[in-house]
Amino acid sequence: MILEKSSTEKSREIFAGKLVRILVLIAACITAAGGIGFLFTSSHHTYNYSHFPNASGSLKTIKSIITGVFSFNYEAIIQLGVLVLISIPVIRVAIFLISFIRERDWIYVAVSAIVMTVLIFSFLGGKV
Repeated sequence: MILEKSSTEKSREIFAGKLVRILVLIAACITAAGGIGFLFTSSHHTYNYSHFPNASGSLKTIKSIITGVFSFNYEAIIQLGVLVLISIPVIRVAIFLISFIRERDWIYVAVSAIVMTVLIFSFLGGKV
C-alpha cells in the first residue's frame, strides 16, 4: 500500500528543498569570496599546513565575525560562510516545526521540537 503525500507535504518539501539549495549556494559564494580575497591579500605569507591552529581569538564569536566582515577581514568572511552552512539544518528543522504547528500535527511537532532542542544544545557546546 502506497500512501500519497498531501499537497501541503509536497509544497513544504519543495520549499525546504529550494531554500536549502539557495542557502548552500549563498554559503559557497560567501566562503569562496573570502577564500579568494584571502589568497590574493596574503600571498606574501608562508603557511605551514601540516598543523592547523585554532581560529584566532577575534573570530570565535558571531559578533566578532560580523565586525570582521564589515572591516573586510577575509578570514571573517570565510567564517561567515561556514556559519551560514552550519545554520542550514536549524533553519530546515524550524521550517518543518512551524509547518507542523500550523497543521496541528502534534506528534511531528514533538519530534521536530526534540530535534531542534538537540541542535541548539549541540551548538551551545553541550553547556547550558
